[in-house]
Amino acid sequence: MALGDKSPTSALYAWTATLLTSYSTWYFALEESSNMSTGYGVTTNALVDEATGAGLTRADGVATLSIVTTSTTNDTARATATFTAASTTTVHGHAVCSTASTATYDVHSWYCYAAPVPLESGDTLTCTNDHEIMLGV
Repeated sequence: MALGDKSPTSALYAWTATLLTSYSTWYFALEESSNMSTGYGVTTNALVDEATGAGLTRADGVATLSIVTTSTTNDTARATATFTAASTTTVHGHAVCSTASTATYDVHSWYCYAAPVPLESGDTLTCTNDHEIMLGV
């Protein structure tokens, strides 16, 4: 990647975001647990009550990946997926995972929603996650 007029640090952020979207597939998993304190298993790195209903599984949640700008040019890997429910359920959060199976130890990030999202058959839910690459504190 050519640095152009970017600082070496900004170029590194953009390069890392590009790597994340170029060499992996991400999947969204929906969380149906209403107990937000246990919606994510810290010791297992897995969701507690992952959605398994038709249209709502990880296999249905293959992410479309892109690069966007948050703080510096092209510093963010964006993942987006849309689910279409085939039954009635309530979703309380979602995770970004590295595999389509429900195996443990593959959650990149987990998000709980401010309020439950009720879904009926035919409803769609679009999930978007931005993974900004930046210097930590």
